[in-house]
Amino acid sequence: MNPRIAQMLGNVLQSDLAMKLVQNEALMKALMKAFSVSIEARQLVDGQLKALLGTLDLARAEDVQALRDEVESLRRALDGLARRVEGATRQAEAAMSAAQQAAAMGSVAAPTPPAAPKRPRAKATGAAGAASEAKPRAKAKPRAKAKPRAKAKPKA
Repeated sequence: MNPRIAQMLGNVLQSDLAMKLVQNEALMKALMKAFSVSIEARQLVDGQLKALLGTLDLARAEDVQALRDEVESLRRALDGLARRVEGATRQAEAAMSAAQQAAAMGSVAAPTPPAAPKRPRAKATGAAGAASEAKPRAKAKPRAKAKPRAKAKPKA
């Protein structure tokens, strides 16, 4: 705000006339009513605008901003993935180069990736558990088909 305007406004507010106006109850009620009506009007316009945009199937400013934020988030995630892929590609190329050099020098074995660590087996408790752990189980034999029953002889 311009300093001259601020000074003039300060002088007006400090005047006796301004003090009388502020003390006037009818004026204060009218000002409060004007403020509340302006807020209600703004809410009504916003509601109507929202309904119109929905009818026309257009996005509101908040919707557009939310989409922009989502796109930016996805862009950052994609950049991170691209960096990871580039790093993995460089490692793979370095490994291939090392393998080719080793093969050219007459080396027998190419470098192999480290083996996955073995998971410990859960130990069974009791005699049955100890016996089953010590000796591997044999495959079950297939069951023989049941023999057909002899026909009952008719009673005489």
